[in-house]
Amino acid sequence: MRHLMPIVTPRLILRPPTLGDLDSMQTAKEEAWPDLQRWMSWAFDNQRSRQAMEDSIRRVMDYQNQAGIALAGFHRINGDFVVRTALDLTDEQDVYETGYWVAPKYAGQGMATEAANAAIRYGFGHLGAKAVTIGYYDGNEPSRRIVEKLGFQKLRVAHNTATRCLDGAKLDRHEYILTSPDALPKLDVSWGQTIALDLQNRPVPIELRPAFDHDFEYCRRLYFEGMGWIIEELHLDRTAQETGFRQQWNTTQVRIIVFDGTDVGWLQTVRQDDELFVGQMFVESRFQRKGIGTQVMKRLISDATAFNLAVRVNVVRINPARRLYERLGFRVTHQDDRKFYMKRDADVV
Repeated sequence: MRHLMPIVTPRLILRPPTLGDLDSMQTAKEEAWPDLQRWMSWAFDNQRSRQAMEDSIRRVMDYQNQAGIALAGFHRINGDFVVRTALDLTDEQDVYETGYWVAPKYAGQGMATEAANAAIRYGFGHLGAKAVTIGYYDGNEPSRRIVEKLGFQKLRVAHNTATRCLDGAKLDRHEYILTSPDALPKLDVSWGQTIALDLQNRPVPIELRPAFDHDFEYCRRLYFEGMGWIIEELHLDRTAQETGFRQQWNTTQVRIIVFDGTDVGWLQTVRQDDELFVGQMFVESRFQRKGIGTQVMKRLISDATAFNLAVRVNVVRINPARRLYERLGFRVTHQDDRKFYMKRDADVV
């Protein structure tokens, strides 16, 4: 059966990892390593290296030809790597095993529960699982609470079945099973829905991918193609604009807009207290008037709403993009001789 990716929850985007995720996942693994060695059966010393992480990603990149699915979860607002989970097919037909580990900066926020819940729903709803199993080692209280919160039923305690990677101690494994998604906590989750609609309700396959250093020139070109007439109209210094662009462009804040598999634009966002600031958004001229910018903004608004964040933009006074933002519910909070400062409050959910 063909996998349908990504899996989307209110706070996470879950998908098979790629080599572009290597650095962020390795950083999180290094930060989590002491706990991973305490509680993960795979976390032996030879699995700590960057090469080991790369190997693990390469093993699952051909996920369409694999029975189970390995997933990495990324924050819907800032794109951070948050959690890793999976559905591994067991020796028993249509029975999958799951597990998880979380980047330390997101521990204690319910991210593992949300990711596992979504993966399990995908297992039952798309893969046709008849059961999902999970286990944790004696003493791992955070995992016990997650397992029980997810509605699993205890099967047994397997005594002295594992060797802890940290110190070689023998551990008991508490084993659980779930035979229906009905016991799971409620969760708004979807999968495979990469198709959005434009203003005429035509299909528009839009994705946002992380930016890399090599995307700089592409983003710079689109910026000055889109802003060139404004720079001239306002008599701005082009050299100063070039310098400012280089200083402000940041791969951790930038995402590339992908339309039907083709890079067509980019945006730059940053979270500031209780707001999501959209600093830049540009779409190539040949892909404009297809509803792409509208759908990207709707997605940002939806993602921000999940975190109860307002969305803020600054628009040059002579830029007609102001009309788009007004249609989407933005209002002018104040203005100066050059810009309108606009804000859209979070939707009540």
